[in-house]
Amino acid sequence: MNHDLTRCTHAISIMILASSVALGDDAQNATSPQAGAYLPSQVTTVRVPMQPWQVRRAAYQALAQRLRQGDFSAGKDYDAVLTEFDTRVLARTPIENLEILGDFYIPKEGVDPALAIVVQNLVLGWYDALRFASEAGRVEIVNNEGFFKKAFAQGGADVTKKAVRFVEDNPDRVHDLVAQGISYAEKYRETNNYDRHWPTAYGIERILCAQGGPCTQPTELPREQWDRAWEDAKRRVSTYFEPAKPK
Repeated sequence: MNHDLTRCTHAISIMILASSVALGDDAQNATSPQAGAYLPSQVTTVRVPMQPWQVRRAAYQALAQRLRQGDFSAGKDYDAVLTEFDTRVLARTPIENLEILGDFYIPKEGVDPALAIVVQNLVLGWYDALRFASEAGRVEIVNNEGFFKKAFAQGGADVTKKAVRFVEDNPDRVHDLVAQGISYAEKYRETNNYDRHWPTAYGIERILCAQGGPCTQPTELPREQWDRAWEDAKRRVSTYFEPAKPK
């Protein structure tokens, strides 16, 4: 696809502001002087060091936000991100790629054929999580990050509705795209193009370390169980896109 700067202006019109994940209502309530609540002076902020991929992701999110706000000066840098995505396979972690797909490609080009690339990243990402994340980390990836729905929820409610409708109305095509995506993932199962340990950024371990506790990585899945984890990752992603069975 073209890499000219015009697609960056297109991105402004198609990307929908994603939900903010800064300090939500719960965090605000935690510092409000209600009965039985902590006063602001009693709240301790724990700063957890970011991994390199998280720093890069934060830079991308800031860049995308500038475009959403109409800052055309961000266009050249955003185009560089898209060019990297198009030409350097899996240069970023799966969760970063899902955000890029959700911000630009799916709103612009639709679920078909982007679903195959979504599936590729979901399979590889969940395989990483099964091998290297703790159970708490996996829960955080699924629930807090919305990992499996991220590529479709990223663009806003309208994009999500269109994606759901496509999956419901085109089961045969979805089946083919999922199979295609899994075949793409198979080719990169052992890739080291990106940090395969990215899921270690989630879970209680890093918080304990930041507070002076033990700085230990989550226990890795024994290598002899990796084949089973690979099959589990493919099965979970395939099941996610299966049409709902009538009750």
